Amino acid sequence: MKKAVRIVLILTSLVLVAVAIISATFLMTFVNSEEYVQLNLDNLNHAKINLSVFASNGEPFEEPFSIGKSKQIDFDRIPQHTKNAFVAVEDKRFYSHKGIDWIRVGGAVLSNVKSMSFSEGASTITQQLIKNTHLNHNKTLKRKFNEMLLASQLEKEFTKDQILETYLNTIYFGNGAVGIENASNTYFGKSAYDLTLEESATLAGIIKAPTTYSPKNNVEKCTKRRNLVLDLMEQNGYINQKDCQKAKNTPIVLCQTKKISYENDYLEEVIKEAMEVLAVDEKQLYNSNFSIYTYFDKDIQRNLTDTIASCSYETNSLIIKNKNIVALNKAGNFHQKRQAGSALKPLAVYTPSLNEKLINVVSSVMDERVNYNGYSPKNANDKYVGWTTIENSVANSINTTAVKLLNSLTVAKSCQYLNKLGIETADENLSLALGNANKGLNVVDLGAGYSTLANNGQYQKPKTIEKIEKDGFTVYRNKEKEVKVFNDSSAF
Repeated sequence: MKKAVRIVLILTSLVLVAVAIISATFLMTFVNSEEYVQLNLDNLNHAKINLSVFASNGEPFEEPFSIGKSKQIDFDRIPQHTKNAFVAVEDKRFYSHKGIDWIRVGGAVLSNVKSMSFSEGASTITQQLIKNTHLNHNKTLKRKFNEMLLASQLEKEFTKDQILETYLNTIYFGNGAVGIENASNTYFGKSAYDLTLEESATLAGIIKAPTTYSPKNNVEKCTKRRNLVLDLMEQNGYINQKDCQKAKNTPIVLCQTKKISYENDYLEEVIKEAMEVLAVDEKQLYNSNFSIYTYFDKDIQRNLTDTIASCSYETNSLIIKNKNIVALNKAGNFHQKRQAGSALKPLAVYTPSLNEKLINVVSSVMDERVNYNGYSPKNANDKYVGWTTIENSVANSINTTAVKLLNSLTVAKSCQYLNKLGIETADENLSLALGNANKGLNVVDLGAGYSTLANNGQYQKPKTIEKIEKDGFTVYRNKEKEVKVFNDSSAF
């Protein structure tokens, strides 16, 4: 038995020596390679954001990340409960480790072995700071190794409070906000100095996945994440149960932020589109060296914004030129689908009927009360004019004639045309003639439909991005296919 134990100890010692030699060799080779990034304390003054966005004339957007490059706040002005919220959720042993939490590393390794993936991370606040200011976000062992080396070095140069201060001033919070002062102003319209407990927990919860947990994108998910942060704060002794429950019962209230510039609404759509076509998240997009070239027209955008500002109400709107979006205005959820009402009649009824040769521009139709198996639509003010032309029916948006035509065209045939226009349909009936599409449509869907009429019946999904480049190479180009939905004369 003793001999067996001795053999095991010897073999274990040999394995450990071999691992140490291999690790040391790898370390020396890696540190002397071009891939190794050295610690640069100057990099810690700002987050590493290399994204560039250009208008159609080649000019860069005024300042796409203006709220992320200013308004830094000193550590002693940040509330203690704010600091505690981030430590509780991101790195509970922050004040006891030396840059690397080996307990957490061990747990992550076991989790990754079980799942056969690298899905579980173990980055400390120090490591996150290094990654955000020195490295890329690629999930490679070399990048992770570099991150751990630099984190250990940083811990020797900075105090814990200095590291946490720099981290809070450079972390990305979504919606263009880099740093806690900017985030506090963006979401709550106040300085970080005035953050409440629940607001602090909200911001601490966002940074794991800004797009997913931003309260501007999904209040329900953000609230659940905030409450998790509060629970962790209680578990780690930062708050008591009473304060925890009170904060969890407080709803998230956002400030009504004003537009930063004419370009802000358009930029938001560019970011969403870029994330989709590149299959990256918001953090990856901002931290990658992409140059995005858009269809944005600054003069048209200024005119659109000024025009809407002069009205008594604000609305979601866009301008499409040459089949792509050159300007837009947001008054709420830009992509929310709702009923289009009579604006859908030309797309769902009249142009398809022309295309199917059921009518022509001089056709006449009887405007009268109708009843189709109990469905009896009425005109405005319940008025009917008798025989009238198709042109008059369209100009005056007469309900009965639209329903009559749809009945002849058939709902199924109308849906085929709408689907070609990128408008989803489901279990439609004759009320479709009056704009009642079950899945609804948004301003982009409607704009694309009318753009099709302006482009001789050729449909193309409108985009904001022409192309995306990285390091001089084109990684994406808008090549949306055109679909012939209507013939030229019907569209005309």
